[in-house]
Amino acid sequence: MASDRLNDYERGVLLPLVVGFLRDARGRKLTSYMIAEAIRKQGHACDSMRVRKVVNHIRCNSIIPCLAASGNGYFVASNADEITETINSDMNNAGGKSWCALFSKKKNYYDSPPQRCAEMFEKALAIGGDVVLVLKEQ
Repeated sequence: MASDRLNDYERGVLLPLVVGFLRDARGRKLTSYMIAEAIRKQGHACDSMRVRKVVNHIRCNSIIPCLAASGNGYFVASNADEITETINSDMNNAGGKSWCALFSKKKNYYDSPPQRCAEMFEKALAIGGDVVLVLKEQ
């Protein structure tokens, strides 16, 4: 949909700023209003609607892995429970169905991730660094 695409200003000015704020949040949850206000303080025109559009672009294009949203704001998921909650929330928002590439089976929003997935997330987070989810192309 054309309204989902970022225009030149959003892509060139707002996208780098929003990515920077979210990466620097370090566990704090940032609302779209907080991000918009910080951008305005830097002298750029921005409102919370534009921030939500840019964040949607960031999430859809996996610019920040494990970027999650809750009623309290946006944050980068940092443990297996947050990742699981984000995956289940995204699946629910996508109509309740998704595809588990690891086990090659259809998943419903009420299915919890398999124990093997939770164990893999825990191991990856224990090692440290970023967790990257890779989709197997079919």
